[in-house]
Order: sequence, then C-alpha cells, then structure tokens
Amino acid sequence: SYGQTLDGSIASAEREQMNISSPVAFRLLHSLRAEHDAVLIGCGTLEMDNPRLNVRAVLEDDAGADAAGETCGPAAGRAAAAHPRPVVIDSQLERLERLTDARPLHLQRPIVCTTLPADHPRRLALARRLPSVEFLTVG
Repeated sequence: SYGQTLDGSIASAEREQMNISSPVAFRLLHSLRAEHDAVLIGCGTLEMDNPRLNVRAVLEDDAGADAAGETCGPAAGRAAAAHPRPVVIDSQLERLERLTDARPLHLQRPIVCTTLPADHPRRLALARRLPSVEFLTVG
C-alpha cells in the first residue's frame, strides 16, 4: 500500500505527520501488515520517520468489507497481534547510529541488514546499545 499527495509528496515540508489517505486505506495497509512476516524499509525512511511498522488497525470483517461495505483486502477480521518483523537496510549503520543518538528507536525487534562485519566497532557499539536489534551481514 502506498499513498502520496498530488504533488508527489508523502510528508509535509516540515516532516510533520499528515494523513494523505482515507481511513479505509489506513486499515487496508494495516491488514496487509498483519498478513505478512516482514516489512522492508531503507535507512532514509528509518532516519526521517522512525516508523513503528506495527499493526494498529485492520478491516472489519472476514469478507474484506469495511463498515460502509467497501471491499478492501485479504486480512479483514485478522487479529492485530500479528505484527510483521521490521527489516531495515543500512549498509554502514550510520543512519541507525545517528537516529538512536537523537531519540529512541520505535521499531520492535528489527532485523538490520548491513555490510559491516560482526567485529566492526560501530556494529559492536550498536549491538550493545540496542539489544533487541538483530544484525544481518549482507553483500
């Protein structure tokens, strides 16, 4: 699921949160999250938005229709407890380091894909500071 404004934006110029889709689209997005094991984001999204990527709303019934009768997706009626695992791509772990220096990480049990080896000082420091993060060496 994806949303953007007519001018192609997905956030305000001030980087404030704004609703750019309908309540039905919001529930569809969260229903899709409930149906999947993981949600992949890049390090720019992590740094700029510090998203939660959890399931907070799902569609109302098993037929995939909302209260107005609009059919909207496969995850209708599914429990919101089925949260996908966040997966972040941050090759050098610079964005993760910068974000977590400034504020707490909102992601729960994320997998962070990096090209840094397990013994790299930045990775070791982040692993100590963020014990819920699972690092995966790629590349």
